[in-house]
Amino acid sequence: MWKPVDTLIMTEVQRRTLEAWVRAKKTSQRVVLRSRICLYAGEGLSHNAIAKRLKTSRPTVLLWTNRFREQGTSRLSEDAPHGISSRRLDPEKVHAIVEATPQQATGYHWFHIIPYPPLAEDIVGTAPRAVRSGAT
Repeated sequence: MWKPVDTLIMTEVQRRTLEAWVRAKKTSQRVVLRSRICLYAGEGLSHNAIAKRLKTSRPTVLLWTNRFREQGTSRLSEDAPHGISSRRLDPEKVHAIVEATPQQATGYHWFHIIPYPPLAEDIVGTAPRAVRSGAT
């Protein structure tokens, strides 16, 4: 069984900041959730009661109450840094893509470098003069 929770200790300024974030219309919902977690913990509610009331998990409650204990309100308003994306291309692949890109493509729109299909000649003639002349 879990030990009884200690009330989250916060200053009056921190409490007012959290309450302001909860009331503000422009505050992101993730910051509102984090603020509510800390406010309820400041009232002495158990982690399970907070999780049930806010329809979140107990580990989430533990995470944000611990972060608040460590660094206060500034820690709640920012996300933790994430690692490097696993979808990142290796440098050789990036180099191959850059080398395969036509040199005249730099600074032009895609329709200036892609040849028109043979049947589109009549459509090209109806394009605005700026597009036909290549002006951007």
